[in-house]
Amino acid sequence: MIWRSCLGWTVLALLLAWLPAGAEWSTDPYENNLICTDTSGQITPKIASDGAGGALITWSDFRPPDGTTDLYAQRIDNDGNLVWDPAGFPVCTAVENQWSQVIIPDGEGGAIIVWHDYRPMAPDTTDIYGQRLDALGHPCWPDNGVLICGASGMQAGPEMIPDGAGGAIIIWLDARGTDQHIYAQRIDAGGASLWLTGGVEVSPITGYQSTPAIASDGAGGAIVTWSDLRGGDRDIYAQRLRSGEGARLWGNEGVLVCGANDTQYRPELVSDDAGYAIILWEDDRTYNNRNIYAQRVSPLGGTEWTANGLLVSGAIGNQSYPLPVTDMLGGVIAVWRDHRADENDLYAQRISPSGTFFWHTDGIPICDVIGDLYKASLVSDGSGGAIITWEDRRESTPGLSLDIYAQRVDDLGMGLWDEDGLLVCGADGSQYFPELIADPQGNAIITWYDFRARGGQVYAQYVSADGGLGPSAVGPEPVSTSLSLDTSGPNPFSRQTAIRLNLPTPGGVDLGVFSIDGRRLTTLERGTLASGTHVFDWDGRDQSGRGVPDGIYFVRLASGAGAVRLRVVLVR
Repeated sequence: MIWRSCLGWTVLALLLAWLPAGAEWSTDPYENNLICTDTSGQITPKIASDGAGGALITWSDFRPPDGTTDLYAQRIDNDGNLVWDPAGFPVCTAVENQWSQVIIPDGEGGAIIVWHDYRPMAPDTTDIYGQRLDALGHPCWPDNGVLICGASGMQAGPEMIPDGAGGAIIIWLDARGTDQHIYAQRIDAGGASLWLTGGVEVSPITGYQSTPAIASDGAGGAIVTWSDLRGGDRDIYAQRLRSGEGARLWGNEGVLVCGANDTQYRPELVSDDAGYAIILWEDDRTYNNRNIYAQRVSPLGGTEWTANGLLVSGAIGNQSYPLPVTDMLGGVIAVWRDHRADENDLYAQRISPSGTFFWHTDGIPICDVIGDLYKASLVSDGSGGAIITWEDRRESTPGLSLDIYAQRVDDLGMGLWDEDGLLVCGADGSQYFPELIADPQGNAIITWYDFRARGGQVYAQYVSADGGLGPSAVGPEPVSTSLSLDTSGPNPFSRQTAIRLNLPTPGGVDLGVFSIDGRRLTTLERGTLASGTHVFDWDGRDQSGRGVPDGIYFVRLASGAGAVRLRVVLVR
């Protein structure tokens, strides 16, 4: 009955999508789009795609008169219209606080939202609840959510991924036993738990576990990583859970990813469709200097890079809060907070599946203006690069309040938006905790909570792929549609092919050939060209004149007008 109700609302939502738009995305970084009109106070928004170019946003809300928090949500479409009630739709209004929510799309225009909940009203006790909203914001599960875990003690800090079948896999921190451990549960599209009641213990070995992260294993299950005190110091472990029943595929102990001396913590991971995972973490093995390390783990649980991890950045000062995203070729783009210049900057590195660094040793700066940067979020741009957003307290900001900035970096490490980052929100007061999504074309929607008004409210901003605010870029005319790369020779080819590029305006270009794992093999042109069409030949050789093996290669053109990529196939 619940399923049929959700289906009906989804069909109605699709019909309503044809109605004329009544709003539009802001193009002003001092205005932006208000997501909730209620003035009681909203904080900590989380965001997911609605699958139609818009976004689903959920937040903690202070409108209960007793001072507790409830959960609300809103859908904003690709034109900037608020689809649901302007004050938001209630996700959970049960007694006490609902907190630490996470959100994923349900694949039908709605969302699954999970949180930890204080409604047991007992000391040191919270439970894990979840709710699914359809495309119109109506609940598909019982009012105030389904109980996912109600074990004794505290269950908190859920993380979640789609299970590929309309449901979700959830992990959380759990204090039901002597030590804090990590548990997991899979729920279906109807909200029913599919694994052991109360959840599957990810690793039952004695020792305090913390800071878990989760990614898909490519087969309907999950890969989980965490920081673990079983050896006396904090080490990094990982586990793979089978989709069907949540079985531990890497043994009760899990896989030791890093057991180096001193402390390793805050692991994050990204996975591919073949079940490989790349894990990054903060590492204190070097006295008085925290660094970023990484390790690749195979589907069978083997570690593939240097024992105890590959040093990603060993720069002076501390590096912390690593965030990974796929480079779409089996590797990873990692971004972290960096203190090498006595302030918090953002740096990044791209790593191939074999552990090769593509960019400068110790990383490239995403933003290193004078001032401090905090709370970055990161997503793929759909073209092998990444989009990053962050809180920014740069020296030039009036009153040293926090603003929201963003940058897009391509697969070669080139910043595609404003050199020091694009100003997304510079309104009065401070803006906190930006989160974002992006579509395959590189357009992004960023949300945050904002203190331009007393109490705080949730705002959002659409950023186009070329760095303009709103779907139509502000400032320079978008030229990405005029920048093109094609072949005027055979493709596939055996001896030589001709690469034809069209440059809409004169300027500098970098035209190179890259292997499928992102290594530059040769440069066809690097310099200044007039506008118009230019043709360059590639004979299937690298920069040293050696013939490259048969296979797929990428020709990439980067210029002031943007970046485009072309696939060519060599078959001798």
